[in-house]
Amino acid sequence: MDNPLEKLKDIAEKLNVPYAIDKYIGQADTFAVYAMSGVTGTEFADDRAQEHIASIRFDYAMPHSQNFTNKLFEILDMLIDAGFAEPRIVVVNDNDKHHILQFSTEISI
Repeated sequence: MDNPLEKLKDIAEKLNVPYAIDKYIGQADTFAVYAMSGVTGTEFADDRAQEHIASIRFDYAMPHSQNFTNKLFEILDMLIDAGFAEPRIVVVNDNDKHHILQFSTEISI
């Protein structure tokens, strides 16, 4: 079984920024945070799931003064290359301090 958190950690390391699971506590202007928000079973047989789907979220925060477009597509490609489904992406602003790119997706485990 592939561990989705390990795959997300690998992506964060490739981005070369500080990162954390669930919540980043630090001083960096650019950082990544990731989490697994749930696991559901599919393809049931003999009252047991034969496959599981993990729901994940990967957030990337960067200074509001920087353009986020290239980074958005870089992370999108990294997630898909790692085996995640096409993500839903939302861009939010943190009091004009950060752009926060929020990627929500799933992966079969």
